[in-house]
Amino acid sequence: MEILLFAILLLNLSVAEKVLVTEHLPTIDKLLEELEMTHLTDKFYSSGFTETRYILRMKDMDLRIMAMEWGVEKEQIVRVKDAIQNYKVEREVVAAVEDPLMRERNGLKYGKLVVNRSTTSYEYFTAYFSAPLPLEFLPIQFATDDSACNLAGTSNASGRLLFATRGGCSFLDKATNASAIGTSALAIVNNGSNLFHIAAGYATGSDFVEDSDVPQNLPMVMIKHHATMALQLGATQYPIEGRMVPLKCQSGETQCFPILPDEKNIDLEVANCAAVLRSPRLRAD
Repeated sequence: MEILLFAILLLNLSVAEKVLVTEHLPTIDKLLEELEMTHLTDKFYSSGFTETRYILRMKDMDLRIMAMEWGVEKEQIVRVKDAIQNYKVEREVVAAVEDPLMRERNGLKYGKLVVNRSTTSYEYFTAYFSAPLPLEFLPIQFATDDSACNLAGTSNASGRLLFATRGGCSFLDKATNASAIGTSALAIVNNGSNLFHIAAGYATGSDFVEDSDVPQNLPMVMIKHHATMALQLGATQYPIEGRMVPLKCQSGETQCFPILPDEKNIDLEVANCAAVLRSPRLRAD
């Protein structure tokens, strides 16, 4: 039942609204010329009505006030508006509504990296500028220069989770380089046993950067150093894939859980937010 409800939520919920199509509307000059009312052209422009679409938004009171200020009959202004009304076209636009569960998931900053063929999982913190984390397992690839400071010559990493060690250059440089080769997600392996949320700018050792310089579509996390050896060893024996599962930790409680039904199907044993994830889907083929 829960899965069915979630499937319904994931459908593209939409809200229909109508917007005014203005591309085909005539100019003020052309419209007044057609109505043989060119004597009002200067009055419209001096009052800020440089486009006919502005007149469509006028209320009856606006028309009355305008006629009084211009010293003309209200019927003349109404005639202009009625003429524009004949050109009026509205188009229905469907706006997508964001799923509240996905919005909550995307806001979670802590979780576990689950690796197939592995008996353990790895805690992560997301970067402050991380894009939403993928909803599927990604093949794991290690940066050719370990640190991802120079990925020149690296093959396209589209659809892959790239691992890189901390150091050698700024976190922002690593993210930029990884994004340039099409990486679907980036995991930075810390050189210590602690975790923190990676920031762009001064905290990374790079120069001050504008928001536009930060990769906007790259999911990025930090994991602890002990993950490197185990994963690199595993990668030499068989292809490995990883999935980042965000966990929600309630204030004052010791347990953390996924919030998406699909991710809840992965068995979780949580103790002080140190989770071991086990699922039949994660076993070796």
